[in-house]
Amino acid sequence: MADVVFILGAGASRQGGAPLMSDFLDVADNLWRTNQVREKADFFKSVFEAIGRMQAVHSKAQLDLKNIESVFNAFVMARILNKFPGDTDFSGEAVEDALKQLIAATLQKTLLFPVQHGNIIAPKPYPGFASLLDYLRREAHPQRSVAVLTFNYDLGADYALYANRLGPDYCLDGAVSEGVPLLKLHGSMNWGVCSKCSEVVPWGLNAFFKTFSYRHLSDSETAQLDVWSQFEHLTHCDAKVAPLPFLVPPTWNKSDQQETIRVVWQRAAKELTDAEHIFIIGYSLPETDAFFRTLYALGVVGGMPLKRIWVYNPDRSDNVEKRFRQLIGPGAEARFRYIATPFNDAISDIKREFPARR
Repeated sequence: MADVVFILGAGASRQGGAPLMSDFLDVADNLWRTNQVREKADFFKSVFEAIGRMQAVHSKAQLDLKNIESVFNAFVMARILNKFPGDTDFSGEAVEDALKQLIAATLQKTLLFPVQHGNIIAPKPYPGFASLLDYLRREAHPQRSVAVLTFNYDLGADYALYANRLGPDYCLDGAVSEGVPLLKLHGSMNWGVCSKCSEVVPWGLNAFFKTFSYRHLSDSETAQLDVWSQFEHLTHCDAKVAPLPFLVPPTWNKSDQQETIRVVWQRAAKELTDAEHIFIIGYSLPETDAFFRTLYALGVVGGMPLKRIWVYNPDRSDNVEKRFRQLIGPGAEARFRYIATPFNDAISDIKREFPARR
């Protein structure tokens, strides 16, 4: 297990162009209205029409319909309850699937991969992050084992690790790997579901690039890493993988997803147990995220004594810092630091804390 654990939130992909959870729907709406998602336009229309019908709840209740997390949770609950405002012929599964299509298409359009010398590179600042992980594993004194927990669906970190020959290891099958564990707690745009056995099937980038190439792009272009849209070429159990990425709600209890992704959560808890240094980057710890609060609390209990738990977030309002100070226990309080700075500045800051071998 790793002694240095990184936890990445949506803010980690912000510099690369991906939206935050709070403005995700606004970005998606703009893509739809400007005809940038023509092939997925029907899914976008279904989602925004469903959000419009949900406005009816405001006569008797409060529901944040501007935040993608809240909307995702509401759609999942509506499917389970088989009840949706203003819809007598409700298909909860169809609405939830449309939202997943919207999420994946929005990330595909916004998180762009620059091209250099015929090869794509990871969006900033992920190349620097992968270099930091490699440095910690090979050059720091003493050498460190590392793991990454992320709430993000996108492939920014995945590609950076792949390009630096660091894996990633998604830890879905329990097999031992030399790659850096990349524990995607909410699923991933390159994870599908077998239509026969319902098992989560990751399409590793090493395997993906054996079939698809981006060498035709010039250095003036950017690439969209559209792994999920090619699922028709991916099989499992001699059957096709369903044409939809495996994504789970950001903040809900995920009870109907537990069996398929439980092994990832178990590994994440184990990594937190063994961690001596925890760096949380681009994650604001929303009040509604009971999942992470519980995972953190149960994961760190009884483990190695923490030497650091540092949070990097550009928010300077004190709100995020206060939420984290309420999360950590008194035994870790002396090890806690909140640094109001973005991801790219965090990379060099962290590297300075682990001197190289002489």
